[in-house]
Amino acid sequence: MCKTPSPSLFFPLFPLFVLVSFGQLQASIITTPTDLNVGDQYRLVFVTSGTMTAESGDIADYNTFVDGFGDVAIASDWKAIGSTSEVDASENTLTRPDVDSASSVPIYNLAGQRVADGYVDLWDQAILAAIDVTETGTEMSTYTQAWTGTTVEGDASDLGVLGEGMPLDQVIYGYVGLTDFQWIDANAVPGTNISHVYGMSGTLTVSAPDPI
Repeated sequence: MCKTPSPSLFFPLFPLFVLVSFGQLQASIITTPTDLNVGDQYRLVFVTSGTMTAESGDIADYNTFVDGFGDVAIASDWKAIGSTSEVDASENTLTRPDVDSASSVPIYNLAGQRVADGYVDLWDQAILAAIDVTETGTEMSTYTQAWTGTTVEGDASDLGVLGEGMPLDQVIYGYVGLTDFQWIDANAVPGTNISHVYGMSGTLTVSAPDPI
C-alpha cells in the first residue's frame, strides 16, 4: 500500500530534482524511449499512484481508473493489466502472443527502461525491468502491491480474479518492484483491501524532435 509521503527534501547540487520520501524517489518521467528511432512504435507501462479495491468484476472500471492516472503522463488509451472472470489481462491489453503478435512492440516503464521486447517476452515468466514507477515519476517500494488477478502467462488466475476472488474472496496481486513471476502473481488478499493497479498505454510512435 502506498505510504503517505513526508515533506520534500531538496538537493540543489543534483542535476535533476529528486524527491526522497520513505524510500520513494521521484524524478522526471520518460515517455519516449532513448533507444528507439523516429517512426519506431512502443508502449508504456506504469503503476498508479492511487489505490482501489478489487471488488468490481467489470474490467471497464479498472481501465477507467488507470486511464485517469496514465493520461497525467501522456495521453493514450490506457488499459489495466488485470483479469476478471470475463477477460484475461493479455486480451484486455491486446498483448496475446498467439493473436496480437503482428502488432507486437517493445514495452517500457516510465523510467525509460525496457520491460519487454514484445508480447511474447512480456508473458514468458519474467520481465526485464520492474513496473514500479507511477505516472508522476515516483518509484514505489519493492513490495508495493498491485491488483492483477492474473497468472504470469497473462491469463485469469484460478486463485482469484478481479471482482470474484476464489477461494475465500482472495484476489491475486503482484509486487511492483520484482521482475520474476511475482511481478504479477505473488499472492492473494481479500478484494476489499486497497492496492495499486498496473496500466499499459496504447501503441505510441517516436516522433521527430521539434525544429529549434
